[in-house]
Amino acid sequence: SPTENYFVVISVPNAENHRLTLEKTGMDWSNTNTSPPLEVHQVHRYDPTKTDPKGGNSEASFNYLNNYQQSLVDNADGENVQVQTTSAKVQIPVSLTNTISFDKNNYNDNDPLYQQLVISLKKTEKNTTTSVGLPSDAVAVTNTDSGTTTENAVKLYAYYGDEPNRHYYVWNGSAWVDRGTERVPAISYSWSASANSAEMVLPFAAKTDTGYQYIDLAVLRKASGGKFFLEAETTLEMSVASVMTNNTIPYDAANGEISNFTQVDATSILSFTESGLSYSTLKGNAAGNKKYYLNTERKAILKLDYTNIDQLGINLLENQTATIDTVLTLDFSNMEGFVIDVTQFKTLSEADKVVFTISLQKKGDSGYTDASIGDYLLGAKTSDGNSLSNYTITISKNGDGSYTYYNEQTGQFNIPISFEVKTSVREFANYRIRASVAIRKGEQDQYLDVDVMNAFVTYTYAKINVNGYWD
Repeated sequence: SPTENYFVVISVPNAENHRLTLEKTGMDWSNTNTSPPLEVHQVHRYDPTKTDPKGGNSEASFNYLNNYQQSLVDNADGENVQVQTTSAKVQIPVSLTNTISFDKNNYNDNDPLYQQLVISLKKTEKNTTTSVGLPSDAVAVTNTDSGTTTENAVKLYAYYGDEPNRHYYVWNGSAWVDRGTERVPAISYSWSASANSAEMVLPFAAKTDTGYQYIDLAVLRKASGGKFFLEAETTLEMSVASVMTNNTIPYDAANGEISNFTQVDATSILSFTESGLSYSTLKGNAAGNKKYYLNTERKAILKLDYTNIDQLGINLLENQTATIDTVLTLDFSNMEGFVIDVTQFKTLSEADKVVFTISLQKKGDSGYTDASIGDYLLGAKTSDGNSLSNYTITISKNGDGSYTYYNEQTGQFNIPISFEVKTSVREFANYRIRASVAIRKGEQDQYLDVDVMNAFVTYTYAKINVNGYWD
């Protein structure tokens, strides 16, 4: 444009499908399609009478995509971490160094430069890698001798030079201060996730009551002459319960090479404007060295539990009728893929019914063996009075995708069931009422890995004269 004082060299594979907006001048070349974005290769200020954003008026040429090189590396050791599901917390250390190099002849002393670090988690499972959002209870912490603190847990360092001649810089709120070889953070602040946090964004900025005050790195660039370093240190902490609920970390049997794991994924973004950080293509990436995996396979859990222990001892001489009250629970909350919205939880959304089956075992000389349940029980019914036909409970999916007896928040089916025991039977022994479950689409069983270790109730049926032999 003859009325503007900037000259732009651009690379456009297909000019009809691109849009370019120059933030410095407000110029806008537009078309109906805005994707894919343009990449600005060079901006040249050719009118020395025109002041730049920092008040300077000297001529300069910028090659943003080619003249800033970033080398982002993870400093954490590479030992795999087996996350214990019985633990309360899991901590993921974040220690990253970004080496920024450039041709000093391409930049004026006052040309601004801003940076932010974006940390997310990537999960690899069954040879597929996907991004996973951070749980809402994720927080940045610092471990100290006296415990764990969240205060100023994020520490960002800025320096140039190699050991032992490093120069660390500190931001004092209004200017950079050279602290020489003393390793002190340039800035530090607290960070915590929110309900919709997908990633951990760490701006190179001072945190204020109203947000972040981004810090211009031009002084550091000028002092370094051609290469400087930015470091981030913190520890990302989250509860194991939320990790399991959000499927943040997968299970791996750990037989040889780990194949299912979660690791840190970090991106450093540079921009010559603060707002440009949201779309800048000046990026450096690093994958974390540590691999995190759960130590316990994540199965559905089926339980049958009594509600009154006194009902489990049945004496023919005292009990004319015998009732055993129980609660049948199927818990999905520990499973891979569990989400609170049942219509999005594939295990249930892709089925159309859940079928529970009750059976009986009798203890003999060789242990418990299957027995005909109708020979020893008079029947069973749920808490709402429905009798169990053939000792089976079939729960079909409702029209809105929900299931009766299912609590989406806990991920559990909870079904109170009362069993009536025959007291006319003369076979005195220990008995076990057992439960099993299947999820089905039509009449076809779907795969469901279930822990059934506690899916039974044991009762004793006996003839005991509690008043003594001579009575």
